[in-house]
Amino acid sequence: MSFNFHKLQDKRVFYILAGTLVILLVLFVTLLNKQKKIRELANRSQNQNNNVGQPPLSLPLPRAQFAGYTLQAELPSLPTSVKLSDLKTSYTTGEALDIATKIGFKNSVVDDGVNLVLVTNQEEDQQTMLSFNKTNGVFLFASELGYPSGGSNPESAARSFLNKMGLMDDTLEVTATYKRESHPEVTFVELHRSWEKLGLPILNPVGALNLEETERLADVKLGVVEATAPDDPDITWSSDGFEGKMRPNDFNTITVAVIDDNNTILSVMSNVKILAKTQVKESAQTLKTPEEAFAEVQTGKTSFSLVKPTGEGVFESMNVFPNSEAVGDNAVVTDVILTYIDDINQKSQTTLYPYYLFRGTTTLNSGYQAQFVQTVPALKQVNTLGVFAQNSAPTVFPGQGSTLQYGTFNWLSPAPNPKNALACAGLTQMYTLANGGYIGWYPNTPPRTWYYVPPAGEVVDAQRIADLKVELWAVVARACKESKVDPTVCGVPPDLNIQTACYHVSTGSPFVYVYPDTTKKMSVSLVKQGLTYSDPPLSKEKVWNFTADAEKLTFSNGLVRNKLYYEYDKSLFKPTFDQLKKETKGFAVNKNNLNEFINDVAEKAGLNSAEKTGLTIELTREVNKLSSSTLKVGLLDRAVLDQVLPVSITPQPEVYHRFFLYVTTADANEKLTSPTVDRLTRVDDLVVEIGVLGF
Repeated sequence: MSFNFHKLQDKRVFYILAGTLVILLVLFVTLLNKQKKIRELANRSQNQNNNVGQPPLSLPLPRAQFAGYTLQAELPSLPTSVKLSDLKTSYTTGEALDIATKIGFKNSVVDDGVNLVLVTNQEEDQQTMLSFNKTNGVFLFASELGYPSGGSNPESAARSFLNKMGLMDDTLEVTATYKRESHPEVTFVELHRSWEKLGLPILNPVGALNLEETERLADVKLGVVEATAPDDPDITWSSDGFEGKMRPNDFNTITVAVIDDNNTILSVMSNVKILAKTQVKESAQTLKTPEEAFAEVQTGKTSFSLVKPTGEGVFESMNVFPNSEAVGDNAVVTDVILTYIDDINQKSQTTLYPYYLFRGTTTLNSGYQAQFVQTVPALKQVNTLGVFAQNSAPTVFPGQGSTLQYGTFNWLSPAPNPKNALACAGLTQMYTLANGGYIGWYPNTPPRTWYYVPPAGEVVDAQRIADLKVELWAVVARACKESKVDPTVCGVPPDLNIQTACYHVSTGSPFVYVYPDTTKKMSVSLVKQGLTYSDPPLSKEKVWNFTADAEKLTFSNGLVRNKLYYEYDKSLFKPTFDQLKKETKGFAVNKNNLNEFINDVAEKAGLNSAEKTGLTIELTREVNKLSSSTLKVGLLDRAVLDQVLPVSITPQPEVYHRFFLYVTTADANEKLTSPTVDRLTRVDDLVVEIGVLGF
């Protein structure tokens, strides 16, 4: 089948739809569906370059409010000089045609779209295309059969071809080559802009937030595959030894596909930001000192700030960030680096200027352990808006938001409000259903997996999903057809895959305090089903393994905690709700007197100050979700706890005390009898679990 882009009936619509490199590539490949080679490359490029594609919904970030800062990091020293670069943010039709001519296009057709410049080469033996995103410099070259490179091996072929395009500069270097099972005849050459040649690393602050707490920013290496990188079994060999893992190519990467037999170029995919102009300045005259930057952090003069819980799983954002605020008494800065910043805003990045990136940990007033990153511009004077615009709303990517991922958790919140379309981070397409729910998809999971965001109050179980697969097939097809972003990659397979996401799952949570008699290795195993979040992250077997002493719990990766924390789906206790509602033993508590009640019950139970703090956090969190001013608070039976939330501790402590309360609204005429609170007998070898179930 032959296709001429220039003869597209409605080019205006095409350019609206083809607003990004990835979408254009998929469209091109869809129309050339007989070309298996390019089609598979397109699927992969969609997966690998999803940040360049459809703009994700912007998730509002919690406003960080830390009362104070403690510096526990060594401040970086200033280099002798620093490079300041302006980035190329536009490409004209003439520039695109000139590049196409340099690499050998002979019958070029040029179209200047809304967001990109496209050049197609209509030859008898093959179809070829070259496109440039007009705002961020991302470009793509793709051909059916390959284009001459002038190189003698894959690496030299990649360099030679990029040099032909006029896009190779002395900061770009090959960091790895790799092979794919699906394309055994092709070698993929991976290039990055060298940190050493730039003088500073290029980091993404969102990605930096996902480093292990014990890993330092200075230890991050260019092009290294992170341990948390998703699997990619199609990669069977790589020169850096990371076969079977997805490549670190979400930004600052050029990937060149070279045919082994003749070193011709099959495709080039790049999201490297193109340097338009670079100046070298003396650092002492140009940059703030680290001390000056830290002083700005302390006074709230940060250009970007992001906070996330340190655990793993899904969490309710309103629990972690009440009123959309990340409030803490003290932020401990554990890491500081001078670096270039990869832009995470939806706006075009215009400069590559240095920033100070601060990273650390804090305990939020909501009780959660959290990590944070904050940035401060390093330039003494900035004559442009630079990378970040103050008070802008950056996009949070749920998957590989950069070379480093943004966490292994999901934001969990109620169904989205049509006015602000919040709810599901990364569901780039949200299609409204008649019942008030939504369907949508993530951009980086081909084949397309649809997610169902049910309306408030709807119970979603296996049968509902089975019904949805029948009911929503036609709806999904219509959503794809009506999509104003990328109907071509929407995809409606016969075996439609639908999962639930972003619906409001109520969670309960306990703190676990460990007091060993001697320093020893311990394991805590939790219920296998119904867990939603844990801090620290659990193993695949839902187990914590650590060494406990009188002051701390130390994990094998060097992580240190003073307590354990997990959350569970409250529906596990649903069979008991009716009985608990009828229970006549309980405390009648007025919301206004909650602190008095906590002081009283903590004293009766024999809780220490840390355990009382945990109880305060748990009970306050659950009470705030109830509208009634009069509450019923009762004691959860230990036998019920052990059945619904079994916990196994090895070695078994002398005493394992589980102090769980439940809280619900009290009926106006309900007569309650105060239950007896057993006082904890403290021994040398002790584990205490504090939790509250609200419903």
